[in-house]
Amino acid sequence: MEEYYWQIIESIIVIVIVLALRLIYRKSSRKMAKALHVNPDRRRAITTMVNTSLTILSIIAIVAIWSIDTKELLYFLTSLMTALGIAFLAQWSILSNITASLILFFKHPLRIGEPIKILDKDFPIEGKVLKISLIFMHIQLDNGEQITIPNNVVLNKMISVKFEE
Repeated sequence: MEEYYWQIIESIIVIVIVLALRLIYRKSSRKMAKALHVNPDRRRAITTMVNTSLTILSIIAIVAIWSIDTKELLYFLTSLMTALGIAFLAQWSILSNITASLILFFKHPLRIGEPIKILDKDFPIEGKVLKISLIFMHIQLDNGEQITIPNNVVLNKMISVKFEE
C-alpha cells in the first residue's frame, strides 16, 4: 500500500478536479445558454463534447501518474482501434449519420423549430424541425405527423429553410 500511496492520492486529485470542472461547466453553461438564448439540444451536444474531452484528459493524466508502459498501452490501443474500425466498417451508415449530424449542427443554417422543405423529386417533405439527434432528424409535418430521417440523407438533399407559403 505504501509504495502506491502517492499515485492513489494523485489519481484522487485528478478525479476531484475533473468532477469540479464538470460541475462548474454545467452551472456556467446553463447561465450562458439562457443569456445567449441557446437551444437546449445544442447545449446538451456541446456539454457531451466537453465531458468527453475532460474524460480523455483525465485518463491521460492517470496513465501518466501510474507510469503505465507505453508499449503495452500502444498494443492495447492499436487492438482496440482495429476492433472499432471493423465495427464501424460494418456499421458505416451509423458513422456517416454521426458525421452528418456534426456537419448539420455546426455548418448548416437549419435550426430546431424552423420550418423546412426537403426538395426531393419522389418524396418532398415540408415541416418543422423538432430535434436533430446523432443519427436522425425529427420533423413534424404540416398534418401533425412526426417523421424521422437519417442525417446523412438530409445532408445529401437540397433543403429550403424558412420557406414562404
